[in-house]
Amino acid sequence: MPTVLASCEKNAKGGFYYGPTRSREMKGKAGVVDSSELSKDPVIASRLWIESQKLVGFSYL
Repeated sequence: MPTVLASCEKNAKGGFYYGPTRSREMKGKAGVVDSSELSKDPVIASRLWIESQKLVGFSYL
């Protein structure tokens, strides 16, 4: 459900993380939640982007 909310909700904003809002983000109504510190690491993000492009055989930027 969080994926549907993030992609279809007219008030959803880019740059936010959507997921369950209760019980350690394991269940509950979908909404804006915090993401892990690892998900905010720019070095890891860059490596993930590079490896993803290699895997699909397409360079976007």
